[in-house]
Amino acid sequence: MESDARSVAARGNGHHGEFRLSKSSAWRRLTNRGRPIVFASAFEAEARAWRAAVKAEFGNIVAATFNAPSARSKAEGLFRQPRSHAHG
Repeated sequence: MESDARSVAARGNGHHGEFRLSKSSAWRRLTNRGRPIVFASAFEAEARAWRAAVKAEFGNIVAATFNAPSARSKAEGLFRQPRSHAHG
């Protein structure tokens, strides 16, 4: 099963955002302090539901990166002339 997100019409005006994780078949409604959030548009509700689904599915992804010198900077280092510090 894949993750999914949707917008559901709220009573009265507005829309609720809901998402389902790949490991579950239950839909989870977006809430703030236990109360369902009502969005002005269906687009906003679904977009926020997708963001919540990604965050719940993958958490906060942190990567350790290493910037290896490019081939060009290595080559330039071979031909770079040392600077002369002669005063005169």
